[in-house]
Amino acid sequence: MKTCLNLLVLSVITLSAFGQNTDSLVIAPTHAQLMYEGRVDRSQVDETLIYWAGTSIQMKFSGTRIGVILNDEKGENYFQAIVDGIEQYPIVLDCDSAEHFYSIAAGLPAGEHVIELVKRTEPWEGFTGFKGFVLYDDGKILSNEADETMKIEFYGNSITSGMGNEDLSINGRNNQNSFYKNNYLSYAAITARQLNAGYHCVSLSGIGITVSWGDYIMPEIYNRLNPFDASSQWDFMSWIPDVVVVNLFQNDSWLVERPAYDQFKKRFADGQKPTNEQLIVAHQQFIKKLRIVYPKAFIICALGSMDATKAGSVWPGIVQSSVKGLQELGDDKITTFFFDYNGHNGHPTVFHDFQMANELTEFIHNTVLKE
Repeated sequence: MKTCLNLLVLSVITLSAFGQNTDSLVIAPTHAQLMYEGRVDRSQVDETLIYWAGTSIQMKFSGTRIGVILNDEKGENYFQAIVDGIEQYPIVLDCDSAEHFYSIAAGLPAGEHVIELVKRTEPWEGFTGFKGFVLYDDGKILSNEADETMKIEFYGNSITSGMGNEDLSINGRNNQNSFYKNNYLSYAAITARQLNAGYHCVSLSGIGITVSWGDYIMPEIYNRLNPFDASSQWDFMSWIPDVVVVNLFQNDSWLVERPAYDQFKKRFADGQKPTNEQLIVAHQQFIKKLRIVYPKAFIICALGSMDATKAGSVWPGIVQSSVKGLQELGDDKITTFFFDYNGHNGHPTVFHDFQMANELTEFIHNTVLKE
């Protein structure tokens, strides 16, 4: 067990050691009273597979101790545990590879409690198999019901994932370290909580609409359960958002200027930088895909708060032109929203994430919810 500032970082503890001389009860991942948020694979009896950042499992229970069994693919994921909504001293689980038990809390007051376990990290860190919560001393799972007022889904890149948002080093030198990724404190997750909304996050650091730093672009993976498996398809009818936020093009803005980069050559076979008109069409084509699966959702086409929205950037205009064209085609439930360029050298920090969330929450209140 390690302590880092206000983070209680929990390494693996064996189940036998934690539960010695104590009766324990494993709550199976298929239990009807568990509440999942995010794209999860529940096809297996013994574990639920978790891929995307921000995916969470919530349980209401009675008892004084709780743990969890996780089967992590690479040993690179971090999860955040929130007990009874107390966020000031977050409990962070540092996953080891393969199946292990992790203690979350002990010495809780007798009575009812709520545990929420949230994946801080991205699909890049691998998937995690959730194999159940563990209760002790006659602890029991209790009936639980969602009190959400709406549902919101985000499609984005590193900004939406929360890449490096807890990295406060000069120039964000630790941005690539997964320890500093925290989707729970991304602008997207904060916005969802401020709206008391159900939350899905479909984001990958480095991804774009036309070109990415890696092998995938969003139009290729937006409909997947496992983003790296083309045969793993998400059932859009299983969770239908009221609001969809698309915050993409930051990576495109950099990569269309790099003709020597392999992914540029892969996506633009003629070696030519795409024109603004081609970028507008690509954006529209992706939004149309979302409109097909979500015909009634309000779509917000966002951008920022990195340098794609700095003064003089053409990218806000590209998004505006895309949305205007879609509106002229009859889509009256779509709009734009741009975060101001924050001027920070690295990815947005948690400070910026709260700023962004406050701005977006107010915008949604003033546009979508007033109707």
